[in-house]
Amino acid sequence: MASVAYSQGVLPDELLDLVDLIATPSHLDQASLNSIIRNLYPTGKVSEDVVIKVIGCLGLGEIRPSLTLQSALLSWVIQVYHVLQVPAQAVLSRAYSVLFNLLDVSATRPQLFHILAIITRRKHVQHYRIQALLNLSRQAGNDRHLQGLLRVYRNYYPEIIVGNTGKGSAFKMPDSEWRERLSVIQKMHREQQQSSLQGPRDGFKTNQQLLSGSKAAGPGGLPPVQTSNAHEKSVTLEEIDSAESLAANLEKIEQPDHLVAVLVDPLLQKFMMLRPDLDLKRASAWMDVQLAEILSGEADDRTVGETLRVILEYARSTKVSTLPVFQLSRS
Repeated sequence: MASVAYSQGVLPDELLDLVDLIATPSHLDQASLNSIIRNLYPTGKVSEDVVIKVIGCLGLGEIRPSLTLQSALLSWVIQVYHVLQVPAQAVLSRAYSVLFNLLDVSATRPQLFHILAIITRRKHVQHYRIQALLNLSRQAGNDRHLQGLLRVYRNYYPEIIVGNTGKGSAFKMPDSEWRERLSVIQKMHREQQQSSLQGPRDGFKTNQQLLSGSKAAGPGGLPPVQTSNAHEKSVTLEEIDSAESLAANLEKIEQPDHLVAVLVDPLLQKFMMLRPDLDLKRASAWMDVQLAEILSGEADDRTVGETLRVILEYARSTKVSTLPVFQLSRS
């Protein structure tokens, strides 16, 4: 599990389940639980449910995780704070009193100081909290994490908090390499999502996903590849799933209903390059309409952007322009 999480990241539902596993009593030993925490690389934004689960497991008690695990979970929250959903950050703010009151627990104090320093706003800086931190400062001595939080407080009330609270940042990322790995995983996941939305540009399958739904459809409502006049001895493009299948059935493939889909479907593009006898008038007519709307100023920004994207993707995929509208524009 740890190796998969390290290489691929953890999806939102899985993340909540794993945090719940860490936060509740189980038969797993501490080393295994620590390994899970070290590999909690979320693939996207972290939800408020996850943050609530972490806060709920803090403190002393038999049913709570060990202080070592609590410390590790708090360090994890620090590492992923920048990818918390806005409601999740709001949960931390609302739980300020809970987190502040846990400063009595020395094992988790450094991480709590760090989190409090991140989320502190003017409304949190109360006189009784200032006094509590000053009292703790007299007991704990020159604790850099405590001094760091005091420095944040002094920004709001410099006339109350006097004396030397140190210079420079008292807080650093617990593990910079971990943070870099998180960035890699999240970037990889975003690219996979974009790829799935755009469809298999170089694949040997019809690109139904690209054209499904109004938001994904091309401008002017480009239809997907669909063959309604197939018979027993014919093969449809929808049945093709590989280069070998395309080559073996090239002469048997029935022409799809709407050849205009060639503008966005990679398999249909390959098919029509291998079958130059097929008519592209419908695709050209569609492009004429779209370009006429753009030139007349009737098209909105979304239509303009989508039309240009279709032209770009078509030219990039086919490497040649077989549409008469392009040939006319060059003459």
